[in-house]
Amino acid sequence: MNAPIPTLTACPLASTLVTEAALGWILLDLQERVVLWNPWMERASGIPERQILGQSLQSLFPTLRDSRLERAIGEALRRGLPALLSSRLNTPPALPLKNSVNRLMHQSIQVKPVEPAGMGRHCFIQIQDVTHMHLREQHLRETTRAIKDAKLMTESINRDQTLFLANLGHALRTPLSAILGMAELLKSTDDLHKARRQAAVIHDSGEALREILEEMLDYARIESGELTLSSTPWMPETLMLELCESIATMARTREIDFLSETVGELPPRLLGDPLRLRQALSHLLIHLLRSTSRGEIHLKHRMLTLDERQARLSWEMHAPSTRAIPLPMADDATRPFSPESGSGLGPAIAQGMITRLGGTLESLSLPKRGLMYRVEIPFALPSDPPRGASLLDETDSFPRQVRILVVEDDEVNREVTCGQLKRIGIQPDLAGNGAEALQRLSNNRYDLVFMDCQMPVMDGWTASRRFRASEDSLQEHTPIVALTAYALKGDRERCLEAGMDDYLAKPVRREILKKTIQRWVKW
Repeated sequence: MNAPIPTLTACPLASTLVTEAALGWILLDLQERVVLWNPWMERASGIPERQILGQSLQSLFPTLRDSRLERAIGEALRRGLPALLSSRLNTPPALPLKNSVNRLMHQSIQVKPVEPAGMGRHCFIQIQDVTHMHLREQHLRETTRAIKDAKLMTESINRDQTLFLANLGHALRTPLSAILGMAELLKSTDDLHKARRQAAVIHDSGEALREILEEMLDYARIESGELTLSSTPWMPETLMLELCESIATMARTREIDFLSETVGELPPRLLGDPLRLRQALSHLLIHLLRSTSRGEIHLKHRMLTLDERQARLSWEMHAPSTRAIPLPMADDATRPFSPESGSGLGPAIAQGMITRLGGTLESLSLPKRGLMYRVEIPFALPSDPPRGASLLDETDSFPRQVRILVVEDDEVNREVTCGQLKRIGIQPDLAGNGAEALQRLSNNRYDLVFMDCQMPVMDGWTASRRFRASEDSLQEHTPIVALTAYALKGDRERCLEAGMDDYLAKPVRREILKKTIQRWVKW
């Protein structure tokens, strides 16, 4: 057995260096036997010096065989060539050394031929623990990759947003151009027939513009998680009759057949949000209708399951369309708009609403039959017996004369709202701002107040708060409904906090005004 090099142990300074070195030191003789194994190596390998002196590394570390380190040792002893093995060239490490936390360390190894005086050629191996450097490099690579991915994602989002805004601008300009153009022609025409046709175009274009705005707001509510649901009793048969009637009217104008079929019996009443359900189904049917130029659209409705607590309903709708959007592409806001496609967000809105209702939406491509949407939603059964008509089965007339105050500063909006109310048999009183509204409310009793929010002199929020403060001494409560163009997140809550009872976003259709009156006026 070869002894350690005498000159290294004889010199106190050299002995201290060997003992205290923060590096691993190994010295091999020409036969590749260990003649030096410092304390650092003892700690890293778990092998004390007395067990390894005079032994070959290969006998204790089988992983050394056929490794880069073994070849470097041979080159150093036989040819006198040095080598430097980085952690990448020594992976997996030929010497399974562990660090202070008992983890396999990454190593940088220097192999160098040396010739101690009178002892011939030896191989000196110095090992450095570079685990921390490896981890830092790995973290840097991952951070760089994450930054690169985030940059690519941001660029993609920016491109999509730019394209979406461009497409949306086109969708908005189409009906807006028709409205402004026809309005200009209407001002200068004396032909009653032409005037009616131009007015009809303005009305239809306004409806298209309103649909786009409502779709944008619904999509924003779904994306922000602000879509609210109600839980009211409703009648499936009534909802389907109203839905099919509106879709059939649209289909006739496009010379497309619309067929609806109810398979089996439906529960007489269910509990849930009929408004959101009807909106979701309408979005899908209208999308199929707008994407179809021939043939027919078929809607099939059935009850899948029924137990003591809930019923699961199914709707299947398909059209021979090659332009309808399959899922999950339904939420792709970057696709091109067609002149009649609205905002193009219909299927994505429907998917969000159906998910919020606890249901599922899937699309199937049918050979030679186009695209099918399949909707399944569970609804609870109401525990209370029927009490009168539901919100979807309201009467067409009011049982008595209704007194309504319309608070609106814009002359055109005031004329529109008053005209809608007059069409349903109501002659409203008017106020141009919140201060005038308070004056009228102090001198008259009203069944309902439609309150604008942004007005000069006094806004609707302030007027509502002041009226509620003065109303505390009265025995009766006058419902106030916000009728405002504010339709973003938090606007409804702001109106309710100001003392208003309900909230409608402009523009409002006449039937919505009517249903709001029926809901809030005491009969």
